[in-house]
Amino acid sequence: MVANVEKLREALNEEKDPEVMWKLSFISLVAGGMKLEGAIAHFGIGIATGYKWVRRWNSEGVEGLRRKKIPGRPPKLSTEELEELRRVLKAKPYWSVKEVMRLIKELFRVNYSDEQIRRILVEKLGMNYAKPFVRDYRRPKDAEVILAERVEGAIKNLKDRGYKDEDIVIGFLDEASPQNQANTVRVLSFGKPRIFKKYGQDES
Repeated sequence: MVANVEKLREALNEEKDPEVMWKLSFISLVAGGMKLEGAIAHFGIGIATGYKWVRRWNSEGVEGLRRKKIPGRPPKLSTEELEELRRVLKAKPYWSVKEVMRLIKELFRVNYSDEQIRRILVEKLGMNYAKPFVRDYRRPKDAEVILAERVEGAIKNLKDRGYKDEDIVIGFLDEASPQNQANTVRVLSFGKPRIFKKYGQDES
């Protein structure tokens, strides 16, 4: 993933700027064999930041880590940039439009509107844009099996007491409580977005 390893060693020995040295040290760790996600966690930086540093080193060398912006950058992502964006987005189960907007600006220095973000991710990357499906964290993995067994057991119990099929009506009751958090915000995801609720907080 990291290009020009020899030049990277030279840059580490010659660089004087502490900020650039920090970035070069991160890239050196990845070049040495550590997975990018591990290096990101080790340095305590964001996913987008780690990808951006490696990308700029590969394409522009040490100067790419030093410059703040490129004048005249066209407001369009290339095929290669879209594929890189896809890889970054797969690191999380779902994203908000605002999060992706900030991600693209940080990674590629391109500004998109909300509508452009949704259109690109849905039409070009095949992501879904929908309200997340909320699941209680207490729900067991085999909930459907448990339900089927309980229904079957209840019917058998009634028949043992002399009831026939036409006498049996199956209904369901559930606990209810006020919901103080609206579930109206749509998110972007490659699969069906799910949110696990726990003590009033979201856990993906």
